[in-house]
Amino acid sequence: MSDKRYRTEDWNQLLGFNVDVHHDGRIARTGTIIEASPDSNAIWLAADGVWERTLIHRAEDYKIWIDEEHLTKLETRLKAKPAQG
Repeated sequence: MSDKRYRTEDWNQLLGFNVDVHHDGRIARTGTIIEASPDSNAIWLAADGVWERTLIHRAEDYKIWIDEEHLTKLETRLKAKPAQG
């Protein structure tokens, strides 16, 4: 599997995914998403080791990156998502 990472805007579709959280062009944190706002503007990362449960806000210019395996899972989720309207 490739080490390539992909930026995603679909934060609310990433529950259970391991992600890299970037801020100012650097990895600020890695972790597993345990909650997400319906509008994809905020996520909660699970506590892990020395890291406490952490709230990440899109408005604070955080970016979420996923690996190729999770990209494939995300694409499957998005295809299976029923149309709204």
